[in-house]
Amino acid sequence: MGNLGFLFSLPLVGAFVGWGTNYIAVKMIFHPRKPYKVFGFTIQGLLPKRQADLAVNVGEVVAEDLVSSSDLGKALESPEVMSALGGELSAQVDKLIQNAISSNPMFALVLQGAMKEEIVKLIKVQLESAAPEIIDRAKTSVLGAIDIRKIVEEKIKAFDLGKLEAIVYKISAQELRAIEVLGGVLGLLIGIIQAGYAMLGM
Repeated sequence: MGNLGFLFSLPLVGAFVGWGTNYIAVKMIFHPRKPYKVFGFTIQGLLPKRQADLAVNVGEVVAEDLVSSSDLGKALESPEVMSALGGELSAQVDKLIQNAISSNPMFALVLQGAMKEEIVKLIKVQLESAAPEIIDRAKTSVLGAIDIRKIVEEKIKAFDLGKLEAIVYKISAQELRAIEVLGGVLGLLIGIIQAGYAMLGM
């Protein structure tokens, strides 16, 4: 009877050990957040330990393969951006002329009716024709000052691991649970095999 109980316990123990080890492995992706010394070994969660390295690597991937400076440059040259720039320039011209008229009586005498409309039209035409050159110069100076890699790196380094853990579990809860269950199933199968060998040896 004792032997029979032992044989039945092997699959159960195997399932528990398999599930438990996978459960701990999943938890150790994020925990413990701070390093702990246990019997001379330092224990810390994978992401807390490698957050700085992960930030550097992700920053490089984003800057080189996902959103490069040339990608941003092309985005600035898109019709949508050009249209938005043209609209903003037109609004600024109207605003400047209106301010000039209200602040200087001489301008108010000159910039009236058809004269005002012609001057505004002329300035807008000149600005529209100069827009590509403005964009090109701005692109060179602005993009030269933007370090995409550094921005991403600093964001990831400063990212709260508690929030990241919540996001990962929200997205991958079923998959992570499946990993734990799979550990239990494999442990159960190993326990059954061990029990079978033990029975053959009796």
